[in-house]
Amino acid sequence: MGKDAVDIKISDDLVMGIIEKKVQTAIIEALDSETGVVERVITAALGMKVDSEGKVNSYSSSNKYTLLDVTCKKLIQGAAEAAIKDWVDKRHDVIKAEFMKQLQTKKTSSLLVRACVDGLAAATTSRWRFSVAFDDS
Repeated sequence: MGKDAVDIKISDDLVMGIIEKKVQTAIIEALDSETGVVERVITAALGMKVDSEGKVNSYSSSNKYTLLDVTCKKLIQGAAEAAIKDWVDKRHDVIKAEFMKQLQTKKTSSLLVRACVDGLAAATTSRWRFSVAFDDS
């Protein structure tokens, strides 16, 4: 370069930032001017086939539901769960009293003892679920 030349350096990050903003602005303007784009995007999203968890599964045979179906089901289940919890919370004392009454019957107490003994016996069959240690003290 000659003596009269000016050397200006612009960082790549600055250039990329400017380009990204311009591209984003152009895309937004194009979408805003397109009639029905939002409607088509939402229709496609809600009609998208997903699995029972609401995710697109790599196994297409698992994608048997629409996103709308799965979302509605989850919301309804959540509302039902909240209503049941509220109902149980309001009747806590009555429910507890009935449990105590049932537990005090001979039939229930023998079933409870049997369940505990059966559970203990089943646990002893696996050294991972049951162990006995003796303390020398």
